[in-house]
Amino acid sequence: MRRVDFSAAAKAEKQMIDLSVQILQFTKNFSETKPGNYLRKRLLECGVAPVINLGEAMVAKEDKEHMLKISLCMKDLKETIALLKMAARGAVNTEPDDLKSASEKCRDVIVILTQASQD
Repeated sequence: MRRVDFSAAAKAEKQMIDLSVQILQFTKNFSETKPGNYLRKRLLECGVAPVINLGEAMVAKEDKEHMLKISLCMKDLKETIALLKMAARGAVNTEPDDLKSASEKCRDVIVILTQASQD
């Protein structure tokens, strides 16, 4: 695994910001139940953290720290996909298209980061 270059990071960052805003918007509609509250909390944590970690990765002085932050981005994106799948199965009051779109954005960013770190 190598450092992600700035052009790939910029592309990933744009997608992650779009994803974060989308998650911030649709989690407002989650039901006020234990499952809804749990998924809201976890999605807000996992769905917003990758863009912060990417920023930290890009300014990391050491390769080891850079790789750790990119790995955390990937972990959070994969966890976000799993949480979106749970939400799509009826645990919350949100449009299925919003969940599908957010999941696709996660996958797109994973592909960008994976390709950029392997080239």
